[in-house]
Amino acid sequence: MKKLTFVILITMALSSCCGTNKCDTAANAPQTENFGLSAEQMTALLRPVELYIESGIKGNSEAARKAFAPLATISHMEGDTLITLPIQALYDYYDTTGAQECSYELTACSVANDVAMIRIESVFGQARFTDMFTLLKVGSEWQIVSKIFTVK
Repeated sequence: MKKLTFVILITMALSSCCGTNKCDTAANAPQTENFGLSAEQMTALLRPVELYIESGIKGNSEAARKAFAPLATISHMEGDTLITLPIQALYDYYDTTGAQECSYELTACSVANDVAMIRIESVFGQARFTDMFTLLKVGSEWQIVSKIFTVK
């Protein structure tokens, strides 16, 4: 079981770290690259994703803890088995590893009132991942409530 948990945590971490991205210029990008959102809306929506990315780069959960709702989950398929863990598993991994290099690209974004979905494509070494996040607007800030991923 420990080996399985370690593999899951390694995979989660690899899908979480990023160095360069299309989002860095989202506020200055043409409207079409902001998925129909204003620069202000895009900046607010991407804040938790950027905090998540920061934790991956630094190997420290401090920033990610600000990005996720307290009861957030992380899920993926392992063969025919659905694996769903509390977000604490990702925090624990960040806190036991060092800084990591990788890249990502924002590929999808959809907002309906106080709910949103964001998809990123990330690369770590030769490994490629798709991460999808669901977010809720809590007060004036967005929080990630779930992260699902797949290894490509």
